[in-house]
Amino acid sequence: NKTARVDGLNSFGANLEDIVIPEYYSYSGVQYRVISIKERAFYGCQNIKSIVIPESVTTIGSYAFQCCFNLVSITLPSYLKEMGRCCFDGCSKLISIVFPEGVTSIGCDDVDGCFNLRMVSIPSTVTEMYFNSFEDSQHIDTLIWNTNISANSIAYKENIKGVILG
Repeated sequence: NKTARVDGLNSFGANLEDIVIPEYYSYSGVQYRVISIKERAFYGCQNIKSIVIPESVTTIGSYAFQCCFNLVSITLPSYLKEMGRCCFDGCSKLISIVFPEGVTSIGCDDVDGCFNLRMVSIPSTVTEMYFNSFEDSQHIDTLIWNTNISANSIAYKENIKGVILG
């Protein structure tokens, strides 16, 4: 079906700071559409500061960006449907995260260790979120809450200055 998956970085990409994943990958004259990111694809890539994921990606595997300690910015595709466990666990410099419409669950470990997270956007499609999902994110000051589920996971966040309800 001419699709491709991002497996990670090889030794040539180990020092890259800014990653832009293409929507299409050409190999031997054939174009493949990139639709997923393998689990642990960028695990522990400490040089990465930003990642742009194309709209074609619908699935991100577990631990895909875990321990990317210097990751500050990530652009998630609007057609993303599935995220594995602990996707952004340990991304301690990540500043904001916009979960796109279609994501249905945010696990307790998905953003664990995101100490500098300041802005979070939760889509209307989220039907499950764990109580301690944002436990380590003590600096959240802007929250966009489009879901109908309980906001217990952001309770007691002292820095919140703005809340936008969908």
